[in-house]
Amino acid sequence: MTLLVAVEPAAGLCRVVLLFWLLAVGLQNAAAAEGEVLTLPPGRSLFDFAAATIPAGMKAAHAVVSGRLGPFEGALIVLFHADDFREFHGWVLVPESGGYRTHVLPDVPQPVSTEVKAVFFADAGHDGRPELFVLAEHISGVGRYPANVRPFCNTYPFSWDGAEFVFLDDLSARLDRCNAAGVRKQLQAYRGRR
Repeated sequence: MTLLVAVEPAAGLCRVVLLFWLLAVGLQNAAAAEGEVLTLPPGRSLFDFAAATIPAGMKAAHAVVSGRLGPFEGALIVLFHADDFREFHGWVLVPESGGYRTHVLPDVPQPVSTEVKAVFFADAGHDGRPELFVLAEHISGVGRYPANVRPFCNTYPFSWDGAEFVFLDDLSARLDRCNAAGVRKQLQAYRGRR
């Protein structure tokens, strides 16, 4: 956790602003801390429960998705951002002991304009342990008009390494399609993890 103190001397007042950032992604919801087991309240749907773990001040970047991820059956993927078209953050809720254990996805560099288009699972390593794929469309704004507003896509793959979720940068660099079907087709040819 980090404590940030800001002073506004021009107003003659000292304003102390406390910002608590959990983990490296700046999450403000202590109920969804890394490794904590959350329980599903009676009468609440699984997807509403997952969506309710989004930190205060954030909103969903994509609908909650459920599936098999690594060794986890029924994993819930929760992606969120502070504003539309901004970088996403997220976590994976995995079933455990009558609840769901929270695992934070690592932050990855993303261009200024980011829109999550698809979230899916696929077995890129052909080892029976599916990875998570987040397909996003971007506009960089870098360069001269009109090329600087032409959209392009990135796919962000994440894998369970036995202790935490990791970003597969080398695999991401090989995936250049702008739809899930196209990425899945590229993955069929991919033989190996990392």
